[in-house]
Amino acid sequence: MLSTDIAYYLVKKGMAFRTAHGKAGEVVKLSEDLGRPFSELPLDQLSKISSLFTEDVSSLWNFEHSVEQYSAVGGTALASVDLQITQAKEFLNSFSLFPQTSVDIVS
Repeated sequence: MLSTDIAYYLVKKGMAFRTAHGKAGEVVKLSEDLGRPFSELPLDQLSKISSLFTEDVSSLWNFEHSVEQYSAVGGTALASVDLQITQAKEFLNSFSLFPQTSVDIVS
């Protein structure tokens, strides 16, 4: 999940997406090789992958922020997901075989 955020982080710092995608893959490999989560990777190791990694990279290791940053239609932010659930309920209810009943999906 956070590997996408790593790529976007590098893109925001001026790296081409194609290159950033590859660098994110290198970070994933480093994490696997060291047996450590991203949040425990040493900055000096990340800097060997790209000099664009600086102290602010630690802001990426927040899963809640990772989810909430995508608030567009179809995004993962809680408000977006709630809207999608509401729309799905309305859609299902509009095609109900039994108009007197409604779908009650627990969210």
